[in-house]
Amino acid sequence: MMSPHDPIQWLGLLKEGIVAAIAIVSWIILWHRRRGALHWPISYGTVEFGIASDTDNKWIADLSYSYTAGTEFYSGRIVLPAKNEDDAHEKTRRWKGQVLMVRYSPDRPEISVIRLGDQQSWALSDLKLARVQVR
Repeated sequence: MMSPHDPIQWLGLLKEGIVAAIAIVSWIILWHRRRGALHWPISYGTVEFGIASDTDNKWIADLSYSYTAGTEFYSGRIVLPAKNEDDAHEKTRRWKGQVLMVRYSPDRPEISVIRLGDQQSWALSDLKLARVQVR
């Protein structure tokens, strides 16, 4: 039971509320960007490298890709969830060197999105659960 006069409990609730609000706002921004990206220009990108890592007891394949917009080169990241360490290493190995269709903002080409519908069929099962890192 929470005491109405305990400031430490109130600070804990405030912290949890702020974290939840940041998560919700981040999700909304990413959803909006993905939805709006449907009409952005497309470029070919290449997965340059990947790192398998354990984040909060969850294995991921953290992939970095490069793409061009006009005459400039840019980069982005995709985080794929993995079942375990072996799966994370397998995904980084399988994705290295693969070509992606990258949509980028015409106003700010350093902002990119990987959309499921633009990709080859072999990539879809991994990408359904992926998180694109927003810059």
